[in-house]
Amino acid sequence: MPHFYLNIRKLNELVEDLEGQDFVDLAAAHNEAIVAAREIMSDGVRKGNRPEDRSRFEIMDADGCIALVIPFAEAFID
Repeated sequence: MPHFYLNIRKLNELVEDLEGQDFVDLAAAHNEAIVAAREIMSDGVRKGNRPEDRSRFEIMDADGCIALVIPFAEAFID
């Protein structure tokens, strides 16, 4: 199973996922990032903050290469 790291980029700050997780594929890592973005934004709203829709996940593979970038804004349901 592939191992991916779901790092979060907030403007010029990078919050690294030091452990990572095994996912069936990149699509499963993408789905996890969407769920996590919703949780992070919801938590912020409950605390009275604006949603962090300019933040993004940078999913890195086990070799340290960025495999996918997912803006938090993608987590909004149209």
